[in-house]
Amino acid sequence: MEKAVKYWSCSLYSILLISLAAARGYATQSEAPPSPPAPSHAAVPETDNRPAGLPKLKLALPKNFDDEVAYARSLADQSAKLVAAADAATEGTMQADLLLAGANVILSHEIEAPCTFALLGAAESAPDTRAATADALDRCDGLLDRGAKIIETERERTGLRSAWLDAAMHKLDTLRSFSSALRAYLLDTGPEKETAEGRRAWSKLSPLLEDADRGVASAAALWQACLRSREKDAERALLVLEPALADPRDGSMPYAFFSRLTRCRLLADRGGYAAASALLMQIEERCTDWFPDRDRQQEARRAAQLAELSVLLAWRDNLPTPEQDDERRWCLERMKSVGDGGLDGEDARMIRLSPVMPIVAPPPGQDRNAPPPDGR
Repeated sequence: MEKAVKYWSCSLYSILLISLAAARGYATQSEAPPSPPAPSHAAVPETDNRPAGLPKLKLALPKNFDDEVAYARSLADQSAKLVAAADAATEGTMQADLLLAGANVILSHEIEAPCTFALLGAAESAPDTRAATADALDRCDGLLDRGAKIIETERERTGLRSAWLDAAMHKLDTLRSFSSALRAYLLDTGPEKETAEGRRAWSKLSPLLEDADRGVASAAALWQACLRSREKDAERALLVLEPALADPRDGSMPYAFFSRLTRCRLLADRGGYAAASALLMQIEERCTDWFPDRDRQQEARRAAQLAELSVLLAWRDNLPTPEQDDERRWCLERMKSVGDGGLDGEDARMIRLSPVMPIVAPPPGQDRNAPPPDGR
């Protein structure tokens, strides 16, 4: 009963924001709240509960691991074992399969932490992993180059197309597309973020938006939107993403969830702070339906709360005039409410984007849907 009351209170509040959107000029087809009405009760003074920034956060620890260092070491060992097995293999097809599998582990798991921090908008909370990320992507591209040469040798040797050759080429192209996108997003972070490399990277993902594997298509949409958000016309990034409150399709998680957080941030970047805040409130409530695992529900809720807090901070900072005092006070009240939801503390851990991309090249004999290294 308490849960139902909370859900409907949140929903009715969000509907109130959305219903007033057209009058403020923010309306779109499905997402559109305006600035909220001034609170009817006494607002907190502006000097109270004014966080200087977002809380320093931690990612959810993978099962069977005590810390991030041990987890990272385990992932590096996995890719290294696959490379060693490839070196020992005598058949070209087996070598190629193992090399592609090693590259897939790097892209899907080894660089997951910086990807997750970046998508949560919490890069300041992340350890400095730029050098390690660059090294991982260099190793990945090296494995893909080796695999490509073996695939080409096999094609020339047989002179015929085969089911293995077609599958290997598709895996290679998919992995290369994600590698280029992740390199551009994680490492191309200078003042001019919209670069030719970034444009080439997101264009390579376009064919994958129609991939038969829904996970691949969803991951491609997420990373393409992230790269296109750096363009001068970031509106195009929104066109890639599904509506924030649409139920994720089967096979699209965790990318669909992070895509919805990204969509809300993009709406806020365009000035739609109220729209983003109201949508994130409802996303938080829907985590129970979207994630079957209770731990992941809590981790996802915290991620939605963190996203809303970042939106509220930006909203507050863009209300400079005295005429906007009511809205500023409302932001402070809501920020306090979100902050009291448990974003600080050792147990306040966030959902991970694991895997960063689906496993399209599993090791020979292993199901591509096998549980990830964190056991989830």
